[in-house]
Amino acid sequence: MSLNLDSLYISNLKRYVGGELKIIQGKNNIKIIHDNELQYRLENKIDNSYSLFYIERGKRIKIAQYSSELEMKRKFAIAIRGLIGKKISYKNGDDFENAQNIIEVERLMRLHIGKEYYSIMNPEKMKINLEFNNNNRYSIYLLHQNGDKIYKEQNEEPPFIFFRFYSEALFYKVMTERIDSYEIIFADILTNQEKYDLLSV
Repeated sequence: MSLNLDSLYISNLKRYVGGELKIIQGKNNIKIIHDNELQYRLENKIDNSYSLFYIERGKRIKIAQYSSELEMKRKFAIAIRGLIGKKISYKNGDDFENAQNIIEVERLMRLHIGKEYYSIMNPEKMKINLEFNNNNRYSIYLLHQNGDKIYKEQNEEPPFIFFRFYSEALFYKVMTERIDSYEIIFADILTNQEKYDLLSV
């Protein structure tokens, strides 16, 4: 049993994450040293599953489990980019907390997010949707290709729901961009379902 991450994968991982990565490879594990106190450790288990651990000052916490090598290679890369790469900035959140109505929210979303990632009062697949319920309450959901609604928030009032709509759409945008970048760098073309499965990494 061994952890099979070849030199091409490691090279692509460094390019994908950006900046220098300090990587130590063992027979059945790989460590990524973030700093003197923090590291991430990927281990190949006896049952041929994989576990990703966060280790800080000797305290070890499992943060992900992968059931196959293919799943591991994809989700590990995207997870490490999120953990070590550039963080998501929610710097425009105050604008949404101060928004007075849905027209203002639409203007801000176009400015800060981009129409391809969200929809307001008009359900669109593979977008973050905002729907009006009643009594000035709204819900947020991701609409899957098969029509399933994955709710993020339900029946909440402004301004909280406007900020959550922005933050969910921004997260979705960043994750979509990370997945697109993964496909290019690793030359691994994903189906819509595979992309959907990676959105929560």
